[in-house]
Amino acid sequence: MSNRTRIRSRYGVTDYAWRKLRDCERILHKWSEDECNGRIQWDDDTGEPHLYRKDRWGDYTAKGRPTFNFEDYALDRARKTAQRFGLRIYHQSDPRGCALYVYRPEDLNGSPIESVYPTQALAIC
Repeated sequence: MSNRTRIRSRYGVTDYAWRKLRDCERILHKWSEDECNGRIQWDDDTGEPHLYRKDRWGDYTAKGRPTFNFEDYALDRARKTAQRFGLRIYHQSDPRGCALYVYRPEDLNGSPIESVYPTQALAIC
């Protein structure tokens, strides 16, 4: 059974909402990869994300232009979509795995989501 089928049967999420959540997960995953690799770096003075370009050795050291904060956009969109079904989201920012999970607060049994997301939340990937 796929996670798409699981979320539909467990939480009643529609296919349209699943696709929106999946799009958000892809955006968040790419953003996390780019931050990890140094392509996106935060300006200490302005607090804005900037795209960095590769130098001649292939490292992201050349500061580029400010970029739109797709992370905040995707999190807001995912949060609003999940709330329609009584769900909450968890963003796991490590680019080696799934970036977005949904869960019901009552499924946590008082545990913090950071500790139990692999077993109690449903991955959107």
